[in-house]
Amino acid sequence: MKWDLFHYLLLGYISGYFVFYISIFVFRALVVPAEDKKDKTLWETPVVVLLAVFSLTGMIFLLLNLRNELIKEIWQPISIALLATQFFLKWRGEKLLLKYFKPERLKKFYLWIIVAGLIVLPSSALNIYYAFR
Repeated sequence: MKWDLFHYLLLGYISGYFVFYISIFVFRALVVPAEDKKDKTLWETPVVVLLAVFSLTGMIFLLLNLRNELIKEIWQPISIALLATQFFLKWRGEKLLLKYFKPERLKKFYLWIIVAGLIVLPSSALNIYYAFR
């Protein structure tokens, strides 16, 4: 298999995506106070872990140019569910920010929301591209 620029960029993105999620989990474990962790629902962390695992899996399928039709058919609803889950978690996160923080404090979080979106949302696009191409 000959790799072109797309494959090298995809490999770089996958590596960055993996590092991003690992750093998020380390940050939550070491920096976030215990009081703030109590506000989280029980389902949120497992959903984020599954989201990361499935997103990485789909991007690796794309990187390896896996063309098995059965896997692609299975991946079609999974890729749509990944996109819907990411939008739901983003919407829920913004709703919680508006609930707990005053508007002047929210300015600090908007840059983080934009950066996180730019890192995470392309993974859904890549998964949909893999499933429906």
